[in-house]
Amino acid sequence: MTVGVGVAALLAYSVAGPLLASVGAGAVLAGVVTAAGEPLIVLAMARRHPISLWRKDLPHVPLSHLVFAGVSALGLAGFGLLSFHAVRTGLLAPAVAPLTYAGALLTGLASHRWGPRALLALPPVAVLVPVLGFSSSTALAVIGVLSWGIALGVLESRLRAARGAVFAVVLGVATAVGGVLGGVLYAWSVSALVIFSVACQMVALAVLGYWVERAGRGRLG
Repeated sequence: MTVGVGVAALLAYSVAGPLLASVGAGAVLAGVVTAAGEPLIVLAMARRHPISLWRKDLPHVPLSHLVFAGVSALGLAGFGLLSFHAVRTGLLAPAVAPLTYAGALLTGLASHRWGPRALLALPPVAVLVPVLGFSSSTALAVIGVLSWGIALGVLESRLRAARGAVFAVVLGVATAVGGVLGGVLYAWSVSALVIFSVACQMVALAVLGYWVERAGRGRLG
């Protein structure tokens, strides 16, 4: 009984964040995008000015971009799972966990200034998230959460650059599915979760290499 409740709580904890991301992606699909690239969730305007997922005037997003972002998001351990682990193992007090989230958001905002070349660092940084975040050290766990903020910031900045509903949906779905898989793997074995995350980032890195080769050296836009 206790184990079942614990697993259910873990899944709820880890899936809540990704589900919000998925809802956000749907809102982008049903919303509008300003000239500056800031998504505005305005349902009333969406009803008056609906957009189609395959409209020709929407910015084109290459398939390699979608695969790269989707696989990276799929293997990116979420904050809900990281904080659950830190609190459950006594690395962080429940009241301190939100502070690490705030710090992660700040590092994510800072990564926006790095430009498209930040994508080169995304797979290595995303690998650090589970490796450090699920460790037995408080300091390393905090660094893992901050790494999550950087990875999330890079993905979000790429979303702004793409300015496309398809890209937003891919990120939302991949994040939601990754949250469910992450919760299941964590309940089974933390090592399995780390291996899954690393494997996803290796695939993403291979896709990124193909992307760079196609685009030409120094042209990641």
